[in-house]
Amino acid sequence: MLRRFSYVGFVAAILAALLIVLPAGAQDVIWPTDGWQTSTPEAQGMMSGQLAAFFETWSQDYLNLDSLIVVRNGYIVAEAYTPLNNPDLKHNLYSVTKSFTGALIGVMLQDGLLEGLDTPVLELFPDRTVQNVDERKTALTVRDLLTMSPGLECNDMQAGFLERGTSDLMEEAADDLQFALDLPMAAAPGEVWNYCNTFTQILSGIITEKTGMTALDYASEKLFKPLGITDVAWAESQTGLSLGYSGLYLTPRDMAKFGYLYLKQGQWAGEQIIPADYAAASLSSQIKTPWDAVPYGYLWWGFDPVQVSYALGYGGQYILLVPNSDLVVVLTGGVTEAVRPAINAFPMFFAAGALSVSDTALPENPKEVSHLEQVITNIGSPDPQPVPELPALAAQISRKSYMLTSPRLFISSKSDERFMNYKGLTAALDVQKLVFTFDDSDESLLTVNFVNGETWAIPLGLDGLYRESDGPFGPVGAKAVWLDDSTFRVYLKHVGETFLHRFDFNFKPGTLDIISFETASAGANAIMAWMMP
Repeated sequence: MLRRFSYVGFVAAILAALLIVLPAGAQDVIWPTDGWQTSTPEAQGMMSGQLAAFFETWSQDYLNLDSLIVVRNGYIVAEAYTPLNNPDLKHNLYSVTKSFTGALIGVMLQDGLLEGLDTPVLELFPDRTVQNVDERKTALTVRDLLTMSPGLECNDMQAGFLERGTSDLMEEAADDLQFALDLPMAAAPGEVWNYCNTFTQILSGIITEKTGMTALDYASEKLFKPLGITDVAWAESQTGLSLGYSGLYLTPRDMAKFGYLYLKQGQWAGEQIIPADYAAASLSSQIKTPWDAVPYGYLWWGFDPVQVSYALGYGGQYILLVPNSDLVVVLTGGVTEAVRPAINAFPMFFAAGALSVSDTALPENPKEVSHLEQVITNIGSPDPQPVPELPALAAQISRKSYMLTSPRLFISSKSDERFMNYKGLTAALDVQKLVFTFDDSDESLLTVNFVNGETWAIPLGLDGLYRESDGPFGPVGAKAVWLDDSTFRVYLKHVGETFLHRFDFNFKPGTLDIISFETASAGANAIMAWMMP
């Protein structure tokens, strides 16, 4: 008896030791359907000190971070939100939406609603008469749309140099899907990769054609519900189709769930949501892009030097997968698009790929855990800065009205126009005059008077911290600083969006020069105003 008891005790001790050294993810797959569990990095084989440095790097002011999450073994090991953001706030995913559209094609395969990826596209729209049909268009398949290689005449990478790009024209068309299907062919399908929103709008049309539901409704039932994602918004076209290429709003934690689904080969809690081979193919190189190290899968990007896959959205929205490390990294923000690859994307991929991971739990390190927690606190709740003494000019212009020579104060670029169009606000944002109010507090007030008679009072933090207010395009954070005795700089951050407007108000005797600059698009606009008697 004693001998047997000792043996059982010995085995129990060994099992207990194994549970101590094995990360939780190595024991059981964690499914965050009802919400993410959190863990110390060390318990999941990561180092708190290294993550602290990672979070400090990607929260620097010039990167305009909104949120950053790192998931290992199914646990959130670190997450941070800058002021104005929080875990429950939905963020515009922009082109990350494309990867969700691609996922729904996989769900249709799983449900048997789509015979295969080599199904000709035109066969899926038997009730439509399509223009510019030739042998190439007849051969165009669903797979070609997923790999951005349908051969249709469209290249959004060149749209910035055109007055109106193809995707802009599609958005203005009475029937966006018909416009997309009618495009002439420029190459044989499957041969040339060209990035184009129009291609994924056709996929959205296919989803609706085969399911009788919008992409949003189909996703809500077949994709979001199994993952426990309930708070969703998705912009529509004029014809009621969900935008296949942009306009999906999710919380960063729900973005991480989507990444985790692909990390687990399309399976979730014992249910195969997306076929495993389709999920794997989505993250694999299907076609070359103009950049040698950047292959393209099924509406997912890759980066060969560090073997990562990622969904990518305008201004720096990412769902980054590091399969060999069982890592999901989610980042949202508002980086200038023209320089995003150089200062944000590729450096982050290398940094994420370099994060150390262990197959066994590391010894707990309370000191470094505390340091990481402090870094995250500093990101989310920065200290207010001393308010400098206001220049004499502030009192002179306070409560004076300035009439604008142009109403387009909030439109600095084509990207702004597209955003305002989605919100249905372009015409409603015509600005007539501005009023600045200064006192001795740590904030000032900018009152915007619109042509339609409405007003918007915007509190501006002078202590380096945003003040939040509700405007015509939703909640906005605003802060300001005097650059010199006559130039007042105002920052307007659109909450849940990538857009960050910067206005430089240069006051002169009786007049006002305004430079409006939008960070993500790097679009600028110059406006003049004069002081009203």
